[in-house]
Amino acid sequence: MSQHTHAIRILIVEDDEFVLGLLGAVLDGARFETMGAASIKALHALRASEHFDAILLDLGLPDGDGLDVLRQIRSEGSFVPIIVLTRRTDVDARIKALELGADDYVTKPVDPRELLLRIRRLVSTRAEPGPKVEIEQLELGKWTLDLGQRTVTHSDRGEVALTRSEFDMLTAMFRAPRRVLSREHLLDALHRNDTGPDDRTVDVLVSRLRRKLGGSSGQFTLIRTVQGVGYKLVPGDS
Repeated sequence: MSQHTHAIRILIVEDDEFVLGLLGAVLDGARFETMGAASIKALHALRASEHFDAILLDLGLPDGDGLDVLRQIRSEGSFVPIIVLTRRTDVDARIKALELGADDYVTKPVDPRELLLRIRRLVSTRAEPGPKVEIEQLELGKWTLDLGQRTVTHSDRGEVALTRSEFDMLTAMFRAPRRVLSREHLLDALHRNDTGPDDRTVDVLVSRLRRKLGGSSGQFTLIRTVQGVGYKLVPGDS
């Protein structure tokens, strides 16, 4: 696969040689730099020696399940953007992938233009040279959300690491405190191009936010459920 100086680097984990070649050609043509791995063993070997800006991850691999790979990568503390690209269409697999920290879930076959758009949106926060601008911060109670650094910090507990999807959803809530946000609105904040909103996707991400930001209690009480409508962020002492 061709190399491009300073290009965004994508690791494609796919055991089907035809699909791997096709994806590589599409991404190379869009001026990404790609490397391929046909197994979990090859994936780990490449990650140990190379840096990647995003990973396309198939779930059906010859030496294991891609969901286990996803779980391991996140358990290492890595928040590299991961797009699950699979033929599995069942809702349980999609929800499980999101729960484990996937940033997006795409079923095959996928239109190359849609895949490129999803990848570009996931890596759009990569630092680029340009004029220095004032970093915007949003504050709520003891929480500070830094849009420039893409960090969330509690005045007592310090910084909490979030995936891109979790941060984007929390940003939408911080921008509209006390306002009830529908699941469709929150899904739009994730920059997804699904044919329709997926309520369970939003619910899973909210559950993950509550667990991560809730400290030892496991409940982030700032996020309140409004039955039949969506969620709202309520200022408090959390």
